[in-house]
Amino acid sequence: MDNLTPRDVYLGQGEKIKRIRETIKQNSINKRISENKRMILQHK
Repeated sequence: MDNLTPRDVYLGQGEKIKRIRETIKQNSINKRISENKRMILQHK
């Protein structure tokens, strides 16, 4: 599951890939929040 390839799971890279994806996801969310705050401040 979690959109991992069987090869990744077999080689034991599943957890590492999940952590990397979670970091990317959190960075994307933080960037979006920051951009939204900036847009709000510009329109005041």
